Amino acid sequence: VWRVADPVEDGLPRKAATRLVGPGGPAMMRTTGLIWFLILPPETTADGGALECPCLNSTSAQYAAISAASVSRGLSATYGLEGCKAYDANISLTGCDGASPPEHCGNFWCYIDLDLCPKRDDLCIANGGVPGSYTSPYCRTRDYVSSESSPGYLSYETCGSINVYNVSLLTADVEGHVLQISVIPSSPWVIDKTSPISGLKKFGGPSYDFFVEALECIQPNVPTVKIAADYATAGSRAKFPSSDYTACVHDVAVGNLDMCVADLWLTPERNQLATFLPTFGGPSLASRLLLPCGAAED
Repeated sequence: VWRVADPVEDGLPRKAATRLVGPGGPAMMRTTGLIWFLILPPETTADGGALECPCLNSTSAQYAAISAASVSRGLSATYGLEGCKAYDANISLTGCDGASPPEHCGNFWCYIDLDLCPKRDDLCIANGGVPGSYTSPYCRTRDYVSSESSPGYLSYETCGSINVYNVSLLTADVEGHVLQISVIPSSPWVIDKTSPISGLKKFGGPSYDFFVEALECIQPNVPTVKIAADYATAGSRAKFPSSDYTACVHDVAVGNLDMCVADLWLTPERNQLATFLPTFGGPSLASRLLLPCGAAED
């Protein structure tokens, strides 16, 4: 049995039109072009990288060439080729030996399968997905870069780490895509307005309302929004156990999420992890997106 929600009682955004509520499953809320879901992003696999950008294995065509290139440099034949590991730790050839090695030396990474990693909108749609969703591995990707010392491509992000060398801003067309976000309530900026009657999650507050209004500027195909069921993934919480906020920013940095909507203070640590929208009144929003400037003028 489904019901049409009451916009006042259920605290929907002011442009909301219809909300369908059903028992035993995720709620779907349709606003003017916006569709909201509750979902938990899949975790990065323990050894083989994220499902949407797996690490290279011995059956891949590039494996032998990359292995030979590593051997020619004096490295192990399996350097970067055994799933997610800190391959550079204590390796003098990569400048990671000594008492105070550079930050990247302890980060996990692997060479990735370039046949599987890139986002393919055509294959995503063919498999019943929407670009940006987790329906198919082709609907999303993780950041990866060309290796300077081998014919392959490598990724820190698929292993839940940060590539400290890659400082370029990720920009992409999000019109008609699915955006994976986390919402962390913190009054007054982000308010949990969950209905005591239905128990369904909904939010308000200046930061959250700004996010909703900004998305409305993306026309004609306003993105679909999927709200994570938790503030951050278990992997990011393990890296930053003292702060759900920093863990959420880390999920944005590695590609588990596209945005954290929260009362986020722009600390030096978080600023190294992800791009932030301009601050207002103290808090800011961590994002992989450039939201339309028109929304900020309201």
